[in-house]
Amino acid sequence: MKEGDRVIIIKSKNYKGRTGTITDEPTILEKWNEQKQKFEDVKIYRVRLDNFNGHCLFFKESEIKK
Repeated sequence: MKEGDRVIIIKSKNYKGRTGTITDEPTILEKWNEQKQKFEDVKIYRVRLDNFNGHCLFFKESEIKK
């Protein structure tokens, strides 16, 4: 996924099913995986939601799809 892609939120308590547009390149954070005993990269995307007064929210890559 890249900037400008249209996405749908698939895992969120309040925003599931909403659509939006990715506004920036993803931010990459490291998360400790207890089972594998190593750090893993997690991509965080900023999404401008449709019909939401131009507000942006952040979602993990696993929470959105094209």
